Amino acid sequence: MHTIYHMLEESGEQIMDDPAGTLADAFEACNVHLRLMACEPMIEVNALESGTCAVCAFMHLRELFVASVGDCRCVLGARGDDGEMAVIQLSTDHKVSLPGELARIEGKCGYVRPGRIDPDDGEFVPARMYEHEDRPWLGPGLCVSRSLGDLNALRCGLIPTPEVFSHVVRDEDKFIILASDGVWEFIDNDEAVRIVEVFYNKGLPALDACRYLIAKAAVSWRRFEGEYRDDITAIVVYLDIVLQQLSADAVGELIEEEDAAAAAEPA
Repeated sequence: MHTIYHMLEESGEQIMDDPAGTLADAFEACNVHLRLMACEPMIEVNALESGTCAVCAFMHLRELFVASVGDCRCVLGARGDDGEMAVIQLSTDHKVSLPGELARIEGKCGYVRPGRIDPDDGEFVPARMYEHEDRPWLGPGLCVSRSLGDLNALRCGLIPTPEVFSHVVRDEDKFIILASDGVWEFIDNDEAVRIVEVFYNKGLPALDACRYLIAKAAVSWRRFEGEYRDDITAIVVYLDIVLQQLSADAVGELIEEEDAAAAAEPA
């Protein structure tokens, strides 16, 4: 994600002119970077058989753009007319079983083993993608159909191309949560929004809400999985604070323009 951040930072005015296209290009360029690193004699990051899911957000004026690959997720909390907090998902979990994703994988001659109940322990086993149906040991065995890295899986339909969603931020939109799948494994959208809402309503910092959400996810992993847990990463953003800053910046720019115009007038 640091690579994507730097690419977006260096895009200059391009991201203002074409936010969705610039976000998508950054994800694609990141994967090209990983491919080049994999060709080095000493591999610093082995992206051939390992990868990551990612989600990022960019806001210009009141338009919010969310780009994601894999099962990281962005969720919005919006205050309804009844005072209740509504939950709006602003990204897609790219599971291999989704019809469009499944079609692409099969079009690349990959195979998706359907989700099933394990007869031994009764646990649900999610759908996974493989290079060959009769040779699962060849891998990749991924549950997601899009990611950064996992370069060996590109030949059976995996792609790094993000889906980019846009949303015009309204006054009733209060905060967004961006989090990795380690958060969403045991906490659903509704619960995550309820957690952050408590902190938001009390006027507590978004950082505090984020730390509590991460701690809640970690405790759930310990309870259900023991010592093992997936990546737990989260960001919480209070949108009204962002909008206030935008308004302040707009007023500042207007004052600067008026001062410049006044200075340009003949005495």
